[in-house]
Amino acid sequence: MAYSIFKKNMACLKKQNSSNNSLQISQNINIRTILNKRVQGQAILQSYKKKNKTLSRKLRNFIVVIVLSDRRLYSYIIFFLYIFIFYENIYNFYVEYAYKSNSI
Repeated sequence: MAYSIFKKNMACLKKQNSSNNSLQISQNINIRTILNKRVQGQAILQSYKKKNKTLSRKLRNFIVVIVLSDRRLYSYIIFFLYIFIFYENIYNFYVEYAYKSNSI
């Protein structure tokens, strides 16, 4: 009698262990897929950052090469920026004056 109870208890324990093992295996698989997705996402982010760095570096090098190779171009850029700012101030002054005199 005691032996049959012991056998039943052992069978129940084995069933619980097998179900726990299957749960643990499925949890391990889920954790692995999550980790794989996370690693893939990090790899995509790193490649994106790397591309952006290389693009910005290329653009910066291109600008530096243009400016250093031709000083006149640098002076032209400053000149046009100055003119743009100057005319923008004149335009704003005109708009303010026209608004105050109610001609707009």
